Amino acid sequence: MHIKVKVTASAKREVLKQVSADTLHVSVREPARGGKANRQILVLLQDYFGAKFNVRFVRGKDRPSKLFTITPIK
Repeated sequence: MHIKVKVTASAKREVLKQVSADTLHVSVREPARGGKANRQILVLLQDYFGAKFNVRFVRGKDRPSKLFTITPIK
């Protein structure tokens, strides 16, 4: 399954909000430099989907709109 993520970096607090069935809005405290925000987004998504799912980055590393693949771990 593919999940679209709209990101706000350098936010005051971390928030993960489901906008639709395949879209999330994520705010992270880390700045959008050196991959810090992307690493924190992966951590938040892994916590959101749980240990039974693998979260993998697909595209959008340098953009606020990103695409992730969520697959069950076998």
